[in-house]
Amino acid sequence: MVFGIPLPNDEGVTTDLFDVAQGTVVTSSSPLFPGFDARSTFGYDSQAIEWSRTIFSDSPRATDFINFQTAQSINLAGYKLILGEDIGTAKRSATAIRLYAGGDVNNLQLVSSANIEQTYLAQYGSVQIGITDTLDLQNVQFFRLELDRTHLTGFGGPRVIELDGFGTVVPEPSSWILGLAGAIAVAVFGRNRRVSRPQRRS
Repeated sequence: MVFGIPLPNDEGVTTDLFDVAQGTVVTSSSPLFPGFDARSTFGYDSQAIEWSRTIFSDSPRATDFINFQTAQSINLAGYKLILGEDIGTAKRSATAIRLYAGGDVNNLQLVSSANIEQTYLAQYGSVQIGITDTLDLQNVQFFRLELDRTHLTGFGGPRVIELDGFGTVVPEPSSWILGLAGAIAVAVFGRNRRVSRPQRRS
């Protein structure tokens, strides 16, 4: 779903699963406009002029991306992506977005996509838009966000305000479970050794 977000600006939340405050890290991205940081997509204060946004470089390219991972595996129930254009001009805007996810960094699958009409203001009533989707992804940790540019040059780098992820963290095995598993393994190993020991002759 794509919809307009009335001003004042919506900065998303800091308690979601994708926020840097929850341990999310950016592993790589396409080039950014000087002074901006891809981590601002996930709540980082970059100290840029637009401190809480990510703006991609104006160097010509068709698609921009951010690769990132959460601190541990999560069950992702949905997300909200917030984008912003320069007022009514379609500059800094995107025509489509795609989100990939997986439990293995080398095996990501497309899990959500959306096409975006232009301009944001004309089509959705605001220079800021939200994109949401409901998902049911289990045990994922690695992600890739892609944005197709509206303009390849001339303030073409899209503006990302926030990407929030919602769901639950996959609990790590507690220490007592690991200890119990170790004790069982030792007991089984010891029993097998006793069974296989040859009998002494009288």
